[in-house]
Amino acid sequence: MNTEEQESQRKHRLLGAVPFIFAIIISAALATSVYTALGGFSATITNNGNAYSSGTLLLTESQGATSCISTANPGSMTTNANTCAGINLFGNPVQTNGESGGTPSTSTVTVKNVGTLNGTTLTLTPAGCSATANTKTTPYAGSDTTGFCSKVDITIFDGTNCVYPVKTGACPALSNTNTLQTLALGGPLTLSALNAGASASYTFTVQLDPSVTNADQGLTATENLAWTLNQ
Repeated sequence: MNTEEQESQRKHRLLGAVPFIFAIIISAALATSVYTALGGFSATITNNGNAYSSGTLLLTESQGATSCISTANPGSMTTNANTCAGINLFGNPVQTNGESGGTPSTSTVTVKNVGTLNGTTLTLTPAGCSATANTKTTPYAGSDTTGFCSKVDITIFDGTNCVYPVKTGACPALSNTNTLQTLALGGPLTLSALNAGASASYTFTVQLDPSVTNADQGLTATENLAWTLNQ
C-alpha cells in the first residue's frame, strides 16, 4: 500500500469518528443543561412559632380586704412560698380577750388557685402550738403555758363538711376533744384540690374550753398553719 492509499484510509477513519465525537459532545451539553435547570428549583418551610412554656401554680388567701399570695417575688419565682401575718385564722379582728363560755370566735378565709395549672392536692399543715404571755395583759399572765394549747377548742368547716375534725356535714360542738394541741399533733389536713381559677372558703371556730383555770389567764396560743397546693 502506497503512501497515498494510507493517507486516504486515515482521513476516512477520522471522518467516520466525527459523528460519534459530536454525539458525545451534544449529550454532555444536554446533560449539563438538564442538571443546571433542575438545580435551580428549591422549596423551604421555616417554623417560626416553636415555643414550649411552663405554667404557674399560685395560691392566694384572703380575709376581708386583706389578701396574701404564695410568692414574695412575682418576677423571680425561685421560691413560691410566702408568709401572711395580716390574717388571723383564730379571730377576726384579732382575738385578744377570749373567754370561757363566751361567744366563739369565727374567722372565714378564702384560698384560690390564681395560677394557670390545676392543683391535685391541697393541704393545711400545722407547725405546732405554743403559748406565751398575752402582751395585751402584761404583766398579768398565768403560768399554764405548757397546757394552754389544749385549752383552746377548734373546728374547721369548708361550707359542706367538717375538715377538722374530719366529719361529713357540719362540725360537732366545740370541746376539748379537738383543740389547738390535737390539731398540731394530727399532721396535715387533706383538703379538696383547686383547679386553675377555683377557690374554697374555710371557717375556723375557736373558744376557750370550760376546763380553763386561773393559771390560763393572760396567755396567747400561737399555731402556724400553712396552705400548700401541689400539682
